Amino acid sequence: MTEIDDVAARLTAALGPAVERDVPFASLTTYGLGGPAAVLVRVRAESDLEAVARALTPGVPFLCVGRGSNLLVADEGFDGVAVLLEGPLAEIAFDPDRSAVTAGG
Repeated sequence: MTEIDDVAARLTAALGPAVERDVPFASLTTYGLGGPAAVLVRVRAESDLEAVARALTPGVPFLCVGRGSNLLVADEGFDGVAVLLEGPLAEIAFDPDRSAVTAGG
């Protein structure tokens, strides 16, 4: 079992179906390009992010993906853990009256 397999197993134990293997980045980016992420974790809450942090080990590449704009991934993919922010973590709100931006991530 490789290090990435170990991390994937820990993530799956903690987050279940939110963890996927070999997901093409093409489906996650506005450019529609890119090879697979070795592990993709869809997070919707801070507790999910905490589970990811506990499961990661030094040396395993990590990438946080927001809306996937301006992101290019090689055809060979990403041999690490990609975290896709969803739900409240992906929300962006503009308040022109206060000149404020609130971003979930």
